[in-house]
Amino acid sequence: MDAELKAFLQRAEALLSRVEPLLPAQRPVLDWTQSLAARWVRDGRTGYLLPLKVELDLRLDDLIGIDRQRDLLSANTRQFVSGLPANHVLLWGSRGTGKSSLIRALLAEHSVAGLRLIEIERDHLADLPRVVELLAEQPQCFVVFCDDLSFEAGEGDYRVLKSVLDGSLERAPENVLLYATSNRRHLVPERQSDNDNWQMVDGELHPNEAVEDKIALSDRFGLWLSFYPF
Repeated sequence: MDAELKAFLQRAEALLSRVEPLLPAQRPVLDWTQSLAARWVRDGRTGYLLPLKVELDLRLDDLIGIDRQRDLLSANTRQFVSGLPANHVLLWGSRGTGKSSLIRALLAEHSVAGLRLIEIERDHLADLPRVVELLAEQPQCFVVFCDDLSFEAGEGDYRVLKSVLDGSLERAPENVLLYATSNRRHLVPERQSDNDNWQMVDGELHPNEAVEDKIALSDRFGLWLSFYPF
């Protein structure tokens, strides 16, 4: 009997060793009363929010030369955490002009009021509806931050972004906004061929559907902030 039991336990351990790598990894528990920021991590066909340890050493007053952009973004965020109407924001312009730093500095200014920051990579934007679903029932206010947002010709992920921002029946909840930075104003490259079918109607130029579809994504952002070389 002891030999049979020992053989059974050996077979069970061997089976467990083969199955264990296939099991999903244990995901960290996220407490939004303690965590100020998180990053969306892709895990197979799904993903999860990984809590981040952030320092609140960067403040809005530390950023020099972008006073107008700072004041507009801070005012929009203040309205957001106060439960008032606020806009999705696109920060576009030259590299190294403080776009990303401005968004990260918002935590030091508004975290006490309930602001939380979620980072999502541009390649994971297809998961954005899932991220929004996880945040919808939370009492905090979440800024989903996508750095260096742009799309190449032929990519369809930008349509997912459009639908989450404003273009579908299931819109983003009131406690979620999207802040994005980009070097492009219209996010999707415009080709010369896109302009071949422009029409002149009563003296006015009318773009074709290809151009309208591409610029419509930027139009989903209610606030545009422009950054220029110093």
